[in-house]
Amino acid sequence: MSPKVFEFHDPWLFLLALPALAFLYLRVRRRRGSAAILFPSVTRLRGLRPTLRQRARIILPTLQALALLGLVAAAARPRQGDARTVIRREGIAIQMVLDRSYSMVKDMRYGGAERRRIDIVKDVFVDFVEGGEALPGRKTDLIGLTTFARFTEENCPLVPQHESLITAVQNLTTVAPVLDRYNQPVWPTQAQLSRARQQGFKQNPLNATAIGDGLQRAVLSLITAEEDLARGEDEGGYKIKGKAIILLTDGENNAGEIDPVEAGKYAAANDIRVYYILFREQSETQQTIWGRKVVRELDEDELLKEPRQVVEPSGGRTFLARSGEELLEIYEDIDRLERTNVGRTEYRSYQEKYHWFLIPAMVCALLCVFLGETLFRSIP
Repeated sequence: MSPKVFEFHDPWLFLLALPALAFLYLRVRRRRGSAAILFPSVTRLRGLRPTLRQRARIILPTLQALALLGLVAAAARPRQGDARTVIRREGIAIQMVLDRSYSMVKDMRYGGAERRRIDIVKDVFVDFVEGGEALPGRKTDLIGLTTFARFTEENCPLVPQHESLITAVQNLTTVAPVLDRYNQPVWPTQAQLSRARQQGFKQNPLNATAIGDGLQRAVLSLITAEEDLARGEDEGGYKIKGKAIILLTDGENNAGEIDPVEAGKYAAANDIRVYYILFREQSETQQTIWGRKVVRELDEDELLKEPRQVVEPSGGRTFLARSGEELLEIYEDIDRLERTNVGRTEYRSYQEKYHWFLIPAMVCALLCVFLGETLFRSIP
């Protein structure tokens, strides 16, 4: 939330109040020094003390001074505004593509603890968009979200304001691995999953990884967004300086109608760079009663063989993230690669607050007139 700033647009007007306050002070002093009725001698009145009403007459010049100050403050245009706000004029359109198959619930190291892959991805995603300790954020970019398992889904279109995008990411869940006897999705524990048949579960056909379809859908989203902006572009409209897709998965393409390599070529044909992140350990493990055991070490070149074929036509890059820390470093690299000099203007959004001073000033003025004509009325 932006901090609030309170200020006066014309603070020099308070200087005009100084002569008026001085005149009011001299008027009160002169009024005290002269008597309303002249007596030949006031010797007998020297011992008399002022009455409570006479002492309370100081309220009238006080109210007059407050009314004067309030009117001057209102004329000085008090206002409250947000801190400087960026008007987006140009930036990069980035479509984030995330795998939501059930394998994304597997644990990986991040922050010195074991956490689910999907939770790590959410945290790093938010830091990439909004900014964190290591990432500056993408305040001037259009960012959208596409997810995939067997089928793709556009969870959030490309938006300049990222609140809805962050909400979509935080609400993201994986596909259920199995269905119960009523064909309802179930997220069982590992123990239940190992006894799937005994539990009456069957494999969920939606639990697959259609990387090519997800990439193709992201390309279409970027093309559509650019066409929409071109149709509605005016002199001060938003301009896309570049287009990029950041695809994250922990597996291989095993479903869908589109080959990932063909989808990568389609992205390149539309001037879209593709960054491919494989988020998994570089080994196959098996859980035993003594803990997790490494079954087989995997070759990095073999793991990244198809991802490199996907990104090569577009001039993108492939990454292997073996932990949450490595994933964060990869997003830092992509953030540096996808930066542009953004033409922008800045302004403060203000709300006029003159009524904060005008209304009390009018109340003081009316109260002064009322008391002067009633309780503190003097003759002449």
